[in-house]
Amino acid sequence: MREALEFPTEIEHELNQICDQIHEVWENGKKRLFGFGRIGRNRLKKLLPQITALEKQHPNEWFLHFLLGKIYQSVRSHPEAVKHFKRGVNLRDDLVFFHLELVRQYTENNQLPEAAICIDKAMERSSDKLVFQHACLLEIAQGKLTTAKKSLEQAYEQDQKDELTHKVANLIQLIESRTSYQPTGSEVFEQLPHLVPIQKSKGKWFIHEQFPNPLQNPLTKSVQELLKL
Repeated sequence: MREALEFPTEIEHELNQICDQIHEVWENGKKRLFGFGRIGRNRLKKLLPQITALEKQHPNEWFLHFLLGKIYQSVRSHPEAVKHFKRGVNLRDDLVFFHLELVRQYTENNQLPEAAICIDKAMERSSDKLVFQHACLLEIAQGKLTTAKKSLEQAYEQDQKDELTHKVANLIQLIESRTSYQPTGSEVFEQLPHLVPIQKSKGKWFIHEQFPNPLQNPLTKSVQELLKL
């Protein structure tokens, strides 16, 4: 989602301050959203009471559930993260990234049938490359490399230079080059960019994809060769 976020007027100032702090944690590390290390996790954990208090006052404000879900995700609190992402889906079913966050959350916790249901819902709502990339990663976690390549091809057709597509292609090549190597759901989703609140101008916030690290381990085959295009 790259449209400007509109905060409720009565909590706009407070939310801007919260986003500033989250953005500072991100910029200081750029390794994992919301707590790529113990210090980052602890800083963001301290925001939970403030955001939770706002959520109780504004239970139907989807962005608060997004923030809570991402922070709980960072501190490895799976049930709480799922609860808030599901609440986000109930409030804004049209925001496909809530479905994708559930795909990630379930896959990282090896709940692959639940993740499959969520990716189907995401695909019903969007044909964006990020949906196909998530589908590809889930299929890799399921051990379905042939199907994963088909999903990757659909993402590649939308943007041949997309960094995540190349990261996922790298992962597929790594799996194919090793005997009996099957990454866990958590290892698979380490490839993903993180959704972060980004300020484009004063008081104007967006949710945007940010990569923790630049692309590493260049492809031994091109994406075209891997997909046999």
